Amino acid sequence: MLPFTRPQPAEAAKPQFFVPLDGHHFSALEFYDQVEADLKARRVPRLRSQRVAFHEGSRLSDKRIYLRLARERFSFEVCAAPFGTGYFFSLRYVVIPRGGWIALLLLLAAVNSALALLFLLVNHLLFHASGWFWIGLGIANVAALAFVIVRNARQDAANPPDPEDRDDPVQEMPDFDAILLSLPVIGDWWERVRRETYYRHDTRLMFQTVVSEVVRKRVEELTVAKGIRLLRTDDHNSFLSEFYKTGTVPAATPEKKPPPHGVD
Repeated sequence: MLPFTRPQPAEAAKPQFFVPLDGHHFSALEFYDQVEADLKARRVPRLRSQRVAFHEGSRLSDKRIYLRLARERFSFEVCAAPFGTGYFFSLRYVVIPRGGWIALLLLLAAVNSALALLFLLVNHLLFHASGWFWIGLGIANVAALAFVIVRNARQDAANPPDPEDRDDPVQEMPDFDAILLSLPVIGDWWERVRRETYYRHDTRLMFQTVVSEVVRKRVEELTVAKGIRLLRTDDHNSFLSEFYKTGTVPAATPEKKPPPHGVD
């Protein structure tokens, strides 16, 4: 579950592109299904997708379903919706805000409860447990280990490894980094002390590029299937401009030579 369910302010959301059409309608849910299937085929790592419903105006207004595609603290929000006799597709790029203080207090309460239970368990094992208890605990551990081994063996037999995975044999661990970044206070501290690497920066750019290309390509395929030629696509400032900015070098001015001796 992603940590925010409200649309971000206009100054926080960065539009990527907007495609208006007239006289045509599409199915938004089918479009979202196709985008998710395309991204699944691209095997984007640690991608989280979710359908969210935003109010069109105030809390008393109707809701419109958006497709949210997130990775780390960055998210794309895709919309496909009718407007009168027309239709439009839009793509926005936002930074996911962190949770509130209530979430932090609940987290601290859960951690304290877990530590208290662990202390009680250790105290019981050291001072009150009998020999039969240790025998039962050992049998339970052996049974649990056997169960895990058998289950993993069945999963490996049912799902043999993909030969394509040999090109990148890295096993993904749970996304603890994204979990820590989503927490209030802790997320700010973690973002300052964690190590920013070339690989994290490059994969962030890849995520942004792949999602934008997949959504744009799917829009083009839908319109071409209905015989529509896109004559207008409003492209906004790309997110890549923040990382790769161009500049101009002023032309060199010729150096003025002093006048010959004796000439005014």
